[in-house]
Amino acid sequence: MENSRYVIFDLDDTLVHSDAVRVAFGIVADAFAISRDVLTRTLDNLPGRPAREIFEALGLSARHAIAATNRFFGELDELNRKAPPVAYPDADTT
Repeated sequence: MENSRYVIFDLDDTLVHSDAVRVAFGIVADAFAISRDVLTRTLDNLPGRPAREIFEALGLSARHAIAATNRFFGELDELNRKAPPVAYPDADTT
């Protein structure tokens, strides 16, 4: 039996708060002295890429990109604790 793979598209903030993702990237960018303008351009040019790839594209070394990614997920978790994304009741059938 083949392994199944799924792709989840979240275009309306029910599974992932896109704004929270941007806020978390911004917090980490500030901590690593990355310009917000450069961050915005990078995020716009690399949509949906893993955080570590984003941080490496921003010029961080592999070690710093890992540290930045860990902090990013911590910040995002905190933001999601404050306002958790909630799926629509019929999300499983959509």
